[in-house]
Amino acid sequence: MLRKYRLSALVFILLITGGHFSKAQNSGNLAIAADSNKQAIKVFINCSSWCYDDYLKTQTTWAYFVQDQFVADVNLRINSLSTGSGGGQYNLIFEGQGKISHLRDTVSFTTTGINTDNEVREILLKHMQLGLVRYAMQTETHDVLKISSTDTTDNQEIGQGSNPEEDPFNAWIYNLSIYGNGDGQKSSISTSLGSWIAATQVKETHKIKLSARYNSRVNQYDYLGEKSRYLVDSYRASGYFVKSLNQHWSAGTFNSWSRSSFDNFKNAVVNSLALEYNIFPYKNSQTKQLTASIYAGSQYYDYADTTIYLKKREWRPLGNFNIQGSFNPSWGSASLGMSSSILLDDFRKNSTSIYASMSARIFKGLSISLDGNFSFIRNQINLPKEGASIDQVLLSQQVIATNYSYYFYASVSYRFGSIFNNVVNTRFSNEY
Repeated sequence: MLRKYRLSALVFILLITGGHFSKAQNSGNLAIAADSNKQAIKVFINCSSWCYDDYLKTQTTWAYFVQDQFVADVNLRINSLSTGSGGGQYNLIFEGQGKISHLRDTVSFTTTGINTDNEVREILLKHMQLGLVRYAMQTETHDVLKISSTDTTDNQEIGQGSNPEEDPFNAWIYNLSIYGNGDGQKSSISTSLGSWIAATQVKETHKIKLSARYNSRVNQYDYLGEKSRYLVDSYRASGYFVKSLNQHWSAGTFNSWSRSSFDNFKNAVVNSLALEYNIFPYKNSQTKQLTASIYAGSQYYDYADTTIYLKKREWRPLGNFNIQGSFNPSWGSASLGMSSSILLDDFRKNSTSIYASMSARIFKGLSISLDGNFSFIRNQINLPKEGASIDQVLLSQQVIATNYSYYFYASVSYRFGSIFNNVVNTRFSNEY
């Protein structure tokens, strides 16, 4: 049915454009492309759950994706529910706005329980693009729509996507958050309060992020007439600027200030310059990337308590080296990496973390998941001289000495039975 739907949409475009199209350069995969001098369709995506929206946006370069639904030409709602076969039922609800407010469409499709994430998002991308065709035909781009390969001319050489010139915020996005939670019983009370603010600008040529946060956790105990109170709070402000040099190279500067009673920091300032190389072009990062990055900078620590090295404050040169890769083939997903940090004036003080994860479909309903990391720790120069009490250790109130840490997870699962049951029944869903 998807193939039929796709073919019908393409025929429709050919009829409107008089049969003029450009030949595919690299493959038979097709997409819609628009003249950048025309006003492209503006789309607002609203999804109630995880819908791969970053992938949808970066792969659909002939449309503008906006943050405000009131300036969009199309409001797209993506809803999904679990089916009886363990897959998902997706509804894509297209609602035209402004001059095309009379247009309404709903596109539905289902996936099976054995579809990988990569397969699901590819199916979702195709349905979204085909559903947008009718709306794109109503905009200024209708007379220049054409058929082209997925390597369209409107793909930027440095980055992915685009930002309309009329954007009043110039691609800046702001986030403000205040949160709190608490739980307790007769003998204990635990409360947490925090706030977070961030401003980001992401363009093809660069990206900027500025953020600040505060978090406080209080644990109070009253047991057998003995009362105790523990407070752990932290502050952090950070900012970075990353410059896109070309399809393989990037450069950036990273800066942060923090205060943490858990980590024994009254003031901690870290500054670094960094360079990154991606073996694959950045425009392919949704499906594969393998990067190596190197950082050089310094860290200044003003400690709350004297450290085990009898330091109240110190400045140290710092270096970092990271390798990471992620791949999303049709059979599943995999990621691996290594991160190493070293004090440049004392190579013996270093830490290295190795991590890997994989989720793979072996055969039909048989799948395997692996996730884990291991860290070698030799650079805890911030440990307080007095050490931690047993209460602080058990209640995670203060950093403690260790030379390693690890985590692992593994599972093998097998799903069998009907893959054709697309019935959705939400009755008593809260019981499951």
